[in-house]
Amino acid sequence: MRVDYVPDRGIVKLTQPVQIQGLKDEYPTRTMKNPQTPAKAGQVLTKNGEPLNREEQTELRSIVGKQQHMRLTRPECMSSVRESASHMTDGTKQGLEQAHRTKEFIIATPHRGLKLQPSR
Repeated sequence: MRVDYVPDRGIVKLTQPVQIQGLKDEYPTRTMKNPQTPAKAGQVLTKNGEPLNREEQTELRSIVGKQQHMRLTRPECMSSVRESASHMTDGTKQGLEQAHRTKEFIIATPHRGLKLQPSR
């Protein structure tokens, strides 16, 4: 985790550039480039979709596991990661696509992070 501190304003910003680079290196882009949101608006994942094979299920678990470690510094992704995590046992193609979309959103927005500052 990277911690940036701006002493004159009392701001602390937490980011995870190493985790982002790991996502980028380990999983090639496959859905869309530079998504504007971590998940499609209004999309609800269901367990009735096309099931994943063993290799895809392992990939889903790995991607979502990495994303779960990043939830602290990327609160805008919490809901999407939670939804994907609910499909880690019996995943579907739709769930894997959402996990990849969230991954690509995180990679496309590496400058974002959790910003803490005093209220004045």
